[in-house]
Amino acid sequence: MTIKYGDKSKDVKLVQTALIAIGHPLPKYGPDGGLGRESWSALEDYAREVGFDLGANEELDSSDPVDDLVDRLLADFKAHKSVKPPTFPGLQFIDITDQTGKHRHGSRPWRLVDSIVLHQTGCRMPSSPNGWALLRAHVGIPAVGKQAIYLANPLTSKMYHANAFNLRSVGIEIAGNFRGIEGDNRTWWKPGKGPDIINDDQVKSARRAIEWICNEAARGGGKITNIYAHRQASKDRIADPGEAVWKEVGLWAIDELGLSDGGPDYKVGSGYRIPKQWCDREGYDGNDYWKR
Repeated sequence: MTIKYGDKSKDVKLVQTALIAIGHPLPKYGPDGGLGRESWSALEDYAREVGFDLGANEELDSSDPVDDLVDRLLADFKAHKSVKPPTFPGLQFIDITDQTGKHRHGSRPWRLVDSIVLHQTGCRMPSSPNGWALLRAHVGIPAVGKQAIYLANPLTSKMYHANAFNLRSVGIEIAGNFRGIEGDNRTWWKPGKGPDIINDDQVKSARRAIEWICNEAARGGGKITNIYAHRQASKDRIADPGEAVWKEVGLWAIDELGLSDGGPDYKVGSGYRIPKQWCDREGYDGNDYWKR
């Protein structure tokens, strides 16, 4: 597609729509079909985000077409829009993204996403998919007595779900109020209510969700290489997602898909490392669940 500064056309409107979807808003004029200063600045911001060569002046030359950059933008936009539902036998997949959006903060291309973060909801969640519409993460795993995945927000949406992991990760929330350490009620948020044992269908659904997210990332030109517990990024989420979830889902992703949790001492910000209670393997000597 050939466009340049000052053009007015349907092609320009498509470019503006793509910029907004990818996370570069046009608050003053929106997708008006005219490639003026606001849209040009957003296009320059996108170029910097993806590492596009802007030359010695570090800005787009307004006298030249921007074909290559626009082609790259539209490819990112296509990846952002398209979702190929998982096709695992017996799995119910429900897309409720048309009912959500309140907690989204723009978008990002798949090439900037390399991680999945596991969460527990810490409370009872509705069995109906519609009840998950305010989820701050991307994917929900309900406790409904069958394998199910609820897609609450597009996987490329920026969601504030995991502190320092936010911009580079996809979040999976598993319905339940699970103990940080199995059998230790000191690590259980009792007011949260909800099921306190992860069931087999949830385990299978969460595993299928991880495989699907990895496939979607690859289809969009990215690669998922890490799986983290929310506890690794927040002092306030020490039990998130809990021992049972990590052993059944996190360690499975590490063993079966080759993902990484960053290693025995890995944490960011105010987070806690993975304790030995969760990962009784060589190098994981964090016996004290409460110690960073």
